[in-house]
Amino acid sequence: MKLLLEALVAGSIILGSCASTQRQETPALEQIVNDYQRGIILKSTAETETDPLQKRGLYNSAANAFYTAMLKRNNTYDAMIEYADCTSQSGDFNQALEWIDKAITLDKTDKAYDTKGLICAKNGFLSLAEECFTNAIATKDTAQYRWHRFQTRFKTAQTENSYFEKALEDIKKITEFRPEEPEGHVLLSSVYGSMALNKLDPSLARQSYNALRSAIELIDARKKTKFNNIENNELIALYRIQKKQFKPIKKKIEEENY
Repeated sequence: MKLLLEALVAGSIILGSCASTQRQETPALEQIVNDYQRGIILKSTAETETDPLQKRGLYNSAANAFYTAMLKRNNTYDAMIEYADCTSQSGDFNQALEWIDKAITLDKTDKAYDTKGLICAKNGFLSLAEECFTNAIATKDTAQYRWHRFQTRFKTAQTENSYFEKALEDIKKITEFRPEEPEGHVLLSSVYGSMALNKLDPSLARQSYNALRSAIELIDARKKTKFNNIENNELIALYRIQKKQFKPIKKKIEEENY
């Protein structure tokens, strides 16, 4: 594995006119570690930056740090994945895809598949993104990977109604992983609601209502959430919108559900 990693890096990164004939001196361990860690810090800062130009610059700087870490053979596999991700975030899809594919060739890990899925989804390749997230889930089933696949499937469902059922599979699993987070229940309500409108099925409308009611109850109970940005009044507003959308089949639904 180590030799293959070194061969990939050496064959893909231009070190200069003498790179192929001269061995580089091994840098100090402290400097090697700092390169990878610096990339992580820069990437983390970029994720919270709101200014688009600053954000892109931070991702470029993070990519350079991971690039340097690969040159020094420090955390080469992880640096390869992070480099691909940051390169994608800074707008170079082809470069990102090239490096994430190299990482997957070396080792088919859930992290590599998930990162490739995010890269593909960001650039509009939803079918390929879904396939990558599915591979990640097959390796390690987590709420994060389910969430990424749900987003892809839910977006696809806007033009292909059959995908609502696939999206439903993921969001139901997410609420199992994180039952106390209202966001999952809100989105579960949204999926059920969309399916109810497409199929004019009162039972699906009832499921949508119940999911949204669960979300409101969680907010009212002041449960701790990972994404604490949905207020109670926003949930109620969503409930009212969905209630209005269900009007064509309202007569078929039990009165207490309204």
